[in-house]
Amino acid sequence: MSDAYVLLKWLHVLAACAYVGGSFANGLMKALADRAASADASASLLHAVVWSNRLLLVAPSGVLLVTGIAMALIAGLPLASGWVAEGLALFALLSLALAWAMRLEQHLARLASDAAARREELPPAYRTLGPLYAGLGLGATLAMLAVLYVMVAKRPIL
Repeated sequence: MSDAYVLLKWLHVLAACAYVGGSFANGLMKALADRAASADASASLLHAVVWSNRLLLVAPSGVLLVTGIAMALIAGLPLASGWVAEGLALFALLSLALAWAMRLEQHLARLASDAAARREELPPAYRTLGPLYAGLGLGATLAMLAVLYVMVAKRPIL
């Protein structure tokens, strides 16, 4: 194994750790925001979720994609077939879910901030979007775990 490949793999694993840890931490912060005693506390937690998504999910996504493709090319693996293709497809699906979730989180943060500015409780729209967000989070978590399995097992699961 070349030094370049080992460095790429190390960066890839670090990015995966940041992504998985950030995803679970964001889910926890969102759950705390939903249970906060005030709209102001919810807004603060949701702004932290939005910020940490950029740092712990978006940035590692780029590192994961670049290092993963580079390792596959160095190893001579085809990108369009087998477990590499499945991993890339699941990663694309996960990235779409992340983009949708981030828009939803920004909307929820605005709703909470507006309610806090008016010194009101969270609006009904906030509570209505909760199940959608939870379903999206569950789907993203399952996709993330599937990608991790495919990468570790180096075989497709679908």
